[in-house]
Amino acid sequence: MKTKPKPRSKAVIRDEPDELEQHWQQLERREPAFAVMTTAYEKHRQLVRQLREARERAGLTQQEVADRTGTTQAVIARFEKFGRDPRLSTIARYAAVVGLRLELTPSSSQ
Repeated sequence: MKTKPKPRSKAVIRDEPDELEQHWQQLERREPAFAVMTTAYEKHRQLVRQLREARERAGLTQQEVADRTGTTQAVIARFEKFGRDPRLSTIARYAAVVGLRLELTPSSSQ
């Protein structure tokens, strides 16, 4: 006898922050350095995402990027999964291989 599949729950869209978001907001208010670290982390994730997407658009594998940048496929994989923080020169070589140019702009911390 077949059983009926359970109905899927509908996604709930919230206008208010959930408990985790509230906790992060409290940490940011209490410790300004936490907010700076959070912002830096988000920028890092955005950079990695852009590089990975450019690699995929270029039709390159992680191994091909590794060969062209002088590193290993494992290093590229860890970088793309946010598990490794490579040197700036490695990131610049990665960007060049996938057809991008890395630009750095210093700014004040205020």
